[in-house]
Amino acid sequence: MGGIEFEGFSNGVIYADLDNDGDLEIVTNNIDDYASVFENKSSEINNYLMVSFKGGEKANAFGLGARVYITTANKTQMQELTLTRGGFESSVAPILHFGLGKQRDIEVLKVVWPDGKIQQLKNLKANQELVLSYADAIVEVKNNIETDSYQKIFSKASESPFPKHKHVENNFDDFEHQVLMPHKMSAFGPALAVGDLNEDGLDDYFIGGSHKNSGAMYFQNKEGVFEQQSIKALLEDKSYEDISALIFDADKDNDNDLYIVSGGYEFATQPKLLQDRLYINDGAGNFIRAKPEVLPEFLVSGSKVYNADFDKDGKDDLLVLGRQIPGKYPMPVSSYVLKNVGEKGSPKFNLFEESYSKVFENIGMATSAVITDFNSDSWPDVILVGEWMPIKIYKNIKTGFEDVSETMGGLSKDTTGWWWSIEAGDFDNDGDMDYILGNNGLNYKYKATENETFDIFVNDFDNNHKTDIVLSYFNKGKQYPVRGRSCSSQQIPGIKSKFKNYETFSQATLVDVYTEKALESSLHYSVKSFASVYLENKNDHFVTHQLPIDAQVSSINKIIVKDFDKDTHLDALLVGNLYVSEVETPRNDASHGLLLKGNGQGEFKAMSANQSGFFVTGDSKDMQSIAVKNETYILIVKNNDSLDVVKVR
Repeated sequence: MGGIEFEGFSNGVIYADLDNDGDLEIVTNNIDDYASVFENKSSEINNYLMVSFKGGEKANAFGLGARVYITTANKTQMQELTLTRGGFESSVAPILHFGLGKQRDIEVLKVVWPDGKIQQLKNLKANQELVLSYADAIVEVKNNIETDSYQKIFSKASESPFPKHKHVENNFDDFEHQVLMPHKMSAFGPALAVGDLNEDGLDDYFIGGSHKNSGAMYFQNKEGVFEQQSIKALLEDKSYEDISALIFDADKDNDNDLYIVSGGYEFATQPKLLQDRLYINDGAGNFIRAKPEVLPEFLVSGSKVYNADFDKDGKDDLLVLGRQIPGKYPMPVSSYVLKNVGEKGSPKFNLFEESYSKVFENIGMATSAVITDFNSDSWPDVILVGEWMPIKIYKNIKTGFEDVSETMGGLSKDTTGWWWSIEAGDFDNDGDMDYILGNNGLNYKYKATENETFDIFVNDFDNNHKTDIVLSYFNKGKQYPVRGRSCSSQQIPGIKSKFKNYETFSQATLVDVYTEKALESSLHYSVKSFASVYLENKNDHFVTHQLPIDAQVSSINKIIVKDFDKDTHLDALLVGNLYVSEVETPRNDASHGLLLKGNGQGEFKAMSANQSGFFVTGDSKDMQSIAVKNETYILIVKNNDSLDVVKVR
């Protein structure tokens, strides 16, 4: 913009029409200097409209939160009145300014007040200031009818039967060990599992703990009230990090046991704390940890666990996903298939023979899977996703698993993403399983397209015997490092010598900084899309469709598939967010939960919180449905936050 020139340091800025000519001047607050005022001459060549408000109450006299829509011949503009757009500790005037260019006539002006009341004006002239009064607003009958006629499916329980529970994340600085990671890897709990834990026919639940904070088990009584249990074995194992949990009958004695996946990033020097654990139920809700020989030793930081009878021998086997190697992001790790070889009352799991397990060796950073029969042959198959991973499809060929990812409708390495979740359902009612997959979303700082990918390179770039991480992005066809000179030089100090100042580093491409030879020899992952998707199954051939834009606002960490509105078509309930981004990237926090209403033809309509009643904030990591006295609730657990409960009508 011409005319704005100032050499100095500014820590505040506002805009305001100081000379009442219909355009906005800019004022900056300068450190150890006079303020700067930049006069705007735009009103000499362009038209405008100014809108101010007269609120209906003293608490909101300026009408903060009011939205104004104006329609001219060629477009509609919208602004919402807020005073904090001007910068650090700065406030603008409580007036909305619309630039109209050469348009002199406004066809329609509509103001929507914060409580939903509206006012509408037509055929207005430009170049004036309007004062809109709350007293002239009315209830918009059309919107009121639409809202009231849709019966909300979810509601916050006014008197919840669930005790207050808060997950407390232990303090650990991941970036001290790998400064250029895109996000922390130590804060992906807590675990959540629902099932009957004391053989009384009622749903109970378990919430995992973080390092040095034990998990908690809650039993439901006949009055529908939950009470926390004192489980000695859990208290003794509070040094572990509980990332995922599964309630199932591990020893075939007709009561449910508890399997807990150990994870976290903290344990590079304490690998024994990465061992998973199995807690055996005596039938009355008393749990003891199974002996070490019951589970094979695999010291990998995990993410999820699933049970299924993969070999059809009548016993539930396990699929345990490997998430990371602490201190070595993003190196690939193995996932594991555990064969149930125990007898009644004597649990025992071994690593499955090579035909079942080999395809999961060093597959990547797995985050979620679904046990499914995608080809309708009655044998359980696996679809698996992860961070920096393509969608992986494993067919059960009755003697083992076969990787059929690249023969299933183009689901090749081009599907690499930051996948967080996957669930199955016959969404188009054609008799086979389709899938919803939660990616990082399209609203994050990191972007990726077919031609301009988002990449990571891992190598010992400065030959100091330590692996270095480089994230990259494209701008106008050229590839650049994501992180700036300051952070990049914390990892590789030689960058400061190579690029003497910030200006030269800002102009350097990825190759300029790290050399083509080093990049070519690196471990390299490339993402072409962060969109969450619906996979349509067409005779074992998958077609990818992006989910509605409302589902792309943040990462999707958990999906529940169910016919929530009882119209005979499957819907999908989503929660997510990622609060632990690195310092230069705003956190992924735009998700408030979402209901995707299915129409039975593989299409989804996003239902707003106002329509569905489902509104969940926070860093949601898991959710499960639970039954209480003929009522259904949804439990949502969040990292370093309190348990959230939503009731289903």
